[in-house]
Amino acid sequence: MKRKRIFLDLFSEIKSSNYNSSKLMFSIVNLALFFIGLLMAIIDLFTSQYVSLFVGLTFSILSFINYILSRCQNFKQYIVNLLFTIETIAIVLFFIIYGMSNGFSILWILLIPLFSCFVFGQKNGSLYSFMVLFLLILLFWTPLGNILLQYEYTNEFKLRFPILYISIYALSIFTGFVLQKTNRRLSILEEKYYHLYRHDELTSLYNRYGFNERLNKYFEELSNQSVSMLIVDLDDFKNVNDIFGHSHGDVVLQEVAKIIKRNISSQCIYCRWGGEEFTIFIACQDDPMEIASKISKDIVNMSFNKSQNVINLTVSIGICTASNISNVSAEEMFIQADKCLYESKNNGKNIITKTTI
Repeated sequence: MKRKRIFLDLFSEIKSSNYNSSKLMFSIVNLALFFIGLLMAIIDLFTSQYVSLFVGLTFSILSFINYILSRCQNFKQYIVNLLFTIETIAIVLFFIIYGMSNGFSILWILLIPLFSCFVFGQKNGSLYSFMVLFLLILLFWTPLGNILLQYEYTNEFKLRFPILYISIYALSIFTGFVLQKTNRRLSILEEKYYHLYRHDELTSLYNRYGFNERLNKYFEELSNQSVSMLIVDLDDFKNVNDIFGHSHGDVVLQEVAKIIKRNISSQCIYCRWGGEEFTIFIACQDDPMEIASKISKDIVNMSFNKSQNVINLTVSIGICTASNISNVSAEEMFIQADKCLYESKNNGKNIITKTTI
C-alpha cells in the first residue's frame, strides 16, 4: 500500500497545475534511472556480465533512494541533488574507464546534457554537463587519462566522442534557452488569460467567475462574523444606450465601477455581475446601508449630456445581511439580496431595500 502511495503522489503532482518543475523532473529522471538500471542488470545477468550487473543494480537502488528522498517534504533538495551528482559522476567514470559492455555503456553519457538542465535548472545543469565534458577530455585527450583507461578505445573514438558530446551539450544549452524563453512567455500569457477569465474587460472589476471564486474563499475562511451582500442595478439603463449610444453607455458603466471602488474597503469584493448589474460582498464591520447610500448618491450626482440631451442616473439596491456567516450560504444571501432588489424596483426605483437573515 505504501509503495502504491509513492507512485500515486508523483502522478497527482504531475496533474497539478501548481508544482516545482525541477523537483518533479528530478523525481521522474531518478525513477526512470531506477527502471533502466534494473533492466540493464537483468540483461547483464543473462549475459554473465557480473561486474556490470553489480554496478547497474547498485545505481538502480541509489536512484530509487534519490526518488524517495526527493518526495520527502522535510528533506533538503540540494542534499539529494548533491548525492545524485556524486553517484552519476562515479558511474560515468566507471563507464569510461572500464568500457563496460564492450564500450557500449559509455553511450549513456550522451544523455547527460539533454536531461541535466531539466533536473538541475539551466545554470547548474550546464555546470554539471561541463564537469562531465571535462572528465571526457581529461581521460581521452591527455596522457594521464589514457593511463587510467582500462578499456582499449580506438583513437578515432577517443577523438570523436568528446566532440559529439560537445555538440549535444551546445544543442542542449540552446534548447534549454529556447524552452526557458517559451515557458516565460507561456507563463505571461497564462497569467493574462487567467486575469481575463476572472475580470470584466470593460470595467476591470471581477466578473461573476472571479467574484464567486473569491466569495467561496471568504465562506471557507470566515466564521461567526456579520457579512452583507449588495446587488446594485442601474435604473432604466436602456435609456442611456438609446440616447447616448452604446459607447457612452460603456463610459457610464466604467464610472459606476469607479464609484463602487471608491466607496468600499479592501476587505470587500465586488464585480460586474452582468449588463448594468453589480454585486458587492462586505466582509467587514462597515454599515452596508451607509455604503449603499453613498454609492446611490454619487451615481445620482453624475450627469451626462450630448447634443442638448442630459440624463441623470439612479440605482436600485438590494441588501442581505447575515449576522453569522457560518449559518448561511453565498447562494442564499444572493437570493435574498436579489429579492430586495426587485422590491426596490417594484416600489418605484431609486430605493434601497434591506433584509437580515
